[in-house]
Amino acid sequence: MSLITTYTPYIPLILFAGFLLNALFGSRFFSRQAVTAAGVGSSLTAFALVITVFVGFLSRHDHSPVIIPLFTWIQAGTFTVNAALRIDALSLVMMLVVTGVGTIIHLFSVGYMAGDKGYARFFAYMNLFMFSMLVLVMADNVMLMFLGWEGVGLCSYLLIGYYYDKEYAAKAANKAFIVNRIGDAGFILGMFFLFSVFGTFDFEAIKNALAAAPIARELATVITLLLFVGAVGKSAQLPLSIWLPDAMAGPTPVSALIHAATMVTAGVYLIARLNFLFVLSPFTMTVIAIIGALTALAAATVAVKQTDIKKVLAYSTISQLGIMFTAMGVGAFSAGIGHLITHAFFKALLFLAAGSVIHMLHHEQDIRKMGGLKKFMPLTFAAFFIGTFTLAGAPFCSGFFSKDEIIFLSLTATQGHWAFTAVLLLTSGLTSFYIFRVLFAVFFGAPRDGGHNTAVKEAPAVMWLPLMILTVGAITAGYLMLPKMFGQNVLDTFLHSVLPQSTLQPRFEDSESLFGLSGLMALLSFTAFLIGCYAAYRRYIVRAAVPFGIEKAKGFAGLLVHAYHFDAFLNAVVVIPLMGIGAVCKNVFDGTVFYGFSQLTAATYISFSKKMRRLQTGVLTDYTLAFTASIVVLVAAVLIVVMNTAR
Repeated sequence: MSLITTYTPYIPLILFAGFLLNALFGSRFFSRQAVTAAGVGSSLTAFALVITVFVGFLSRHDHSPVIIPLFTWIQAGTFTVNAALRIDALSLVMMLVVTGVGTIIHLFSVGYMAGDKGYARFFAYMNLFMFSMLVLVMADNVMLMFLGWEGVGLCSYLLIGYYYDKEYAAKAANKAFIVNRIGDAGFILGMFFLFSVFGTFDFEAIKNALAAAPIARELATVITLLLFVGAVGKSAQLPLSIWLPDAMAGPTPVSALIHAATMVTAGVYLIARLNFLFVLSPFTMTVIAIIGALTALAAATVAVKQTDIKKVLAYSTISQLGIMFTAMGVGAFSAGIGHLITHAFFKALLFLAAGSVIHMLHHEQDIRKMGGLKKFMPLTFAAFFIGTFTLAGAPFCSGFFSKDEIIFLSLTATQGHWAFTAVLLLTSGLTSFYIFRVLFAVFFGAPRDGGHNTAVKEAPAVMWLPLMILTVGAITAGYLMLPKMFGQNVLDTFLHSVLPQSTLQPRFEDSESLFGLSGLMALLSFTAFLIGCYAAYRRYIVRAAVPFGIEKAKGFAGLLVHAYHFDAFLNAVVVIPLMGIGAVCKNVFDGTVFYGFSQLTAATYISFSKKMRRLQTGVLTDYTLAFTASIVVLVAAVLIVVMNTAR
């Protein structure tokens, strides 16, 4: 047996074992050290096994997928669904991100959650999430993927509502769970259509069937649009993006792992995994690109006016996911996955650095009450500084390579359009502004809010060491995606066996014009970075004496502060009417029709039983008379039947 088939099944199982240990024994029987060993140890072991499998995959002569069958999951007549794991280039990339970044965040959590009474419960949930996420990305069929899909949704609900005794956390958890059900409904319908057309859920079988006999474009559009609804819900794209900012109610490590680096990218992964199906519908691809671009721009504008440090990063995550969806929509699948990788590193870095600040400021999240922290928290400052430059797309940082490739392909790819490029460039400028705004407001200038920040000190080593590790990844990950003019795009080459290369429009196929256009796009992106950085510098460094409170919050600025009132709009247009319909159903149908029918039925039976009860007199002669009459009637009936038969 190869390394791949030997070790692959143990990767998710080890994490599930970590979940069981802490869930069943952690809070009652384990010490904190034992809880840490079970939680962090299972994650670290899974990461080591993923690296082992990755090395085994690279040692093979080809990069064809390896299928590891486990057992028959569902058997009903001829309908069969097997539980099988799939190891290919795409699943391995996702496994490395999930277990690698996940292990670093687990380590950070040891310090961040040190004084929390639910320490064991927290690590149990985190291990269960990583198990579910691995099932999602390792699944060999849509049904098993959906199991992982629902699993990460459940864990998201549990971890957003981790502080269940706080009303806002409980409401945020319910909101995330309910909004995601809308997306999941689309996913389920898409699955039903897939099975009705192909008779299977297996990825390879569907791909082979399409290669043998492509389906009608209209049918492909219906299926892919339904699946895209699922992706929109899970990845917080418009109009189902309202749950992610509220999800910041959970602990900061949760925000870093689930709501920045891994779970919210599941929608991007879904499209990439079923790319052979999505490319059959140019209409769906265009819809994906439009939704992605609009989400990227809208979320970036909202982030500009947020004052909660986690809310800024939440809207930033929505915006960056929009960029990934734009890449998927124009057919730049490899570029989208590349940005997913770099985003996992720099956004986890930013969230954990923000968590370090929040932790040392006794859970203060308002950037208006911070300032001057670089002298008190130099390591955290260095981490956030690098994360800022990477997110903003500074040259030679990972975000520069991954985002610029998407901007370039948004114009030159077959599904590309100059409007997408313009939106992404504007988004880049806004991204630079809002993240430098946070950097300057939190770490530069004088301490605000009465100077209480002066008592702050650097976070413990168990918290800053993970930041340093993520810093290395945030800087270097982008070099896997070097433009072809500088050498080989390693990631694109590795993913070639799973993801098709981007097809360019005929007018851009000339190598000389392509080289010049690539340079122009890089220059425009760099210009957007400089403009955003300079604007933030002018406002929050040069004019630092102007308090945050004086910033205008009326007109368009007020719209940004309240996220265009989109949440309130959906509440008024969707939630309140549905609750009204529910009230009508409760009062009219449930309270009157169904309740009245049940009461009428009960009253009828009671009345009938009262009349029947009169026959039970308790007198022996009455019973004898009734028995004799019954015998007479029975004999008479038999005689009548016999006489009729004789005739």
